Amino acid sequence: MTVTDPDKARSKNRFGAFPVGFFLVAIIGICLAIVAAAVSGCRTLSDIRERYLTSLAHETFRSVFIQIRRHSRPAPGAGLFRRGRRGQFHDPDFWQAVLDEIYPEYDGQVVFLAVVDTAGGVVADAGEPPEQYARHAPGIHRLGDRSIFIFETDFRPPPGGPPRRHDRDDIGGWRFRVGLKTEPADFIVRLGYTYAALSAVAIVTLIVLTSVFLRTLRRFIALQEHEKSQRHLTALGKMGATLAHEIRNPLGAIKGLTQVVQEDLPPDHSAHASLTTVVRETQRLEQLVTDLLEYAKPGNVTTVKINVNDMAAEVAALVAYRATEVGVTVRVGRNDADPVIVSDERGLRQVLLNVVINAVEMSAAGDAVTVSNRIDMADNACVIEVTDAGQGLGDRNPEEFFEPFVTTRMKGAGLGLSIARKIVDGLGGTISLANNVKRGARCVITVPANRSSS
Repeated sequence: MTVTDPDKARSKNRFGAFPVGFFLVAIIGICLAIVAAAVSGCRTLSDIRERYLTSLAHETFRSVFIQIRRHSRPAPGAGLFRRGRRGQFHDPDFWQAVLDEIYPEYDGQVVFLAVVDTAGGVVADAGEPPEQYARHAPGIHRLGDRSIFIFETDFRPPPGGPPRRHDRDDIGGWRFRVGLKTEPADFIVRLGYTYAALSAVAIVTLIVLTSVFLRTLRRFIALQEHEKSQRHLTALGKMGATLAHEIRNPLGAIKGLTQVVQEDLPPDHSAHASLTTVVRETQRLEQLVTDLLEYAKPGNVTTVKINVNDMAAEVAALVAYRATEVGVTVRVGRNDADPVIVSDERGLRQVLLNVVINAVEMSAAGDAVTVSNRIDMADNACVIEVTDAGQGLGDRNPEEFFEPFVTTRMKGAGLGLSIARKIVDGLGGTISLANNVKRGARCVITVPANRSSS
């Protein structure tokens, strides 16, 4: 049998019937969708940035193309590149003169202008030396502390104007290359950063709201459970008062009269066994009434110094007779540190007594119930553990056993652990149940080592 973690078992009911797993999966899905949308948006903006710079490069080339037409002064009726074949457009000095003259007009947004040959060599250039950018393909490149956009095209009319027959001629494979500053498109980059930042803020906000929602839901359900427990207390209080008045006195009379009759009979009389059964069952009913009153009455905490070793030994002595009847051994593991805590002695004794009795009655003949204790210095708490080798909890939720009237025993009232939980909660501690590794169950009681009076 696997071990059931009591904390996990309790967490199953922290949110009631609310589908926490499905809710968290949905939130994670939304966060992933936001991340995917942010990544896609940034990629789209990057593409828009490059297209924007390409458009600026085309506009620059268009303007340069017009300037080249003006400087070439073609003969009437002669196309630009037809005149170039006569030598002017294959002259590097011509291109150098043209670029030197027109570059100052674009100095604000252009890093360099260049004419390159088929091998990538620079024929003419203006601005920064283009050789340092020669190894870079067209596109956006980060160079040092700045980025530039490199654009390259052949000498044909740029988009936007009707082509003419002579303008379709080339000039021996030479191409026009331009390096643009990316500052005009930086607003698109900033827009992308803003979009990513807003997406991050949205994810963080969603996570925070989810955490707040789940915490609020947990508190709400805990409040509902507390109100439910209070309703149980109110109902049991009324029931206990009625039972105390209507049942306890008749039960006492029945038990007393039966014992008197039993004493008057000869020792070998056949009715002795029946009368003993009457007394025993009367005592059981009295214990049920006492349990109901114990569960219903408000807890008054009076704190004193308690030696946990001695308390465990006293409880073991109290249940020794009942344990012997069913053939169960109660073992007390004495803490060598001899722990002394400040708590409600009566309440803590009642809790330990109820738990040990429950462990004894869940055990079979030949089994052993072990009581051990330790001081958790990190949390300043006393931890008492009661283990048995009985049938265990099975697949049931351990929290069910702390509900009133829930029991697996034929003669049990199902109030022992409910009373224990009520007392421990009043002491500011916790109590939990879990299955042992092999068989049986264990109950862990944790209470503050120094509890102030209330």
